[in-house]
Amino acid sequence: MTLIEIMIVIAILGLIASAVAVNAFSNYRDAQRQRATLDIKNIETALKLQLVKRGSYPDPANGLAGLNLESTRDPWGNDYVYALEGSKPIIRSNGPPGGSAIVVCPEGCPSGYASVSKEAK
Repeated sequence: MTLIEIMIVIAILGLIASAVAVNAFSNYRDAQRQRATLDIKNIETALKLQLVKRGSYPDPANGLAGLNLESTRDPWGNDYVYALEGSKPIIRSNGPPGGSAIVVCPEGCPSGYASVSKEAK
């Protein structure tokens, strides 16, 4: 093999590697978003269980500490946000840096919130 043939082979391998890396990074971002959506669904289930057991949702001032969850941080390292608007719970992940938030409202979102729960199914 000549030097030119070796350089052509290396260039082709570089192009293939870059195509695979771009696709893998895109899949990683999608997996992070799916993980956050599943985590929020688990939080939603824990909140509903709390409502059935105690007759009310937990106090948002205590956060998610009393729900005995596996994780209270999203895939980007931020805490999930739990709030009550009136008597309706809102669970939120701020999402990736520069990305859109993930919001779920088990009893329907109050005005000003857009839920993505249907998108996640």
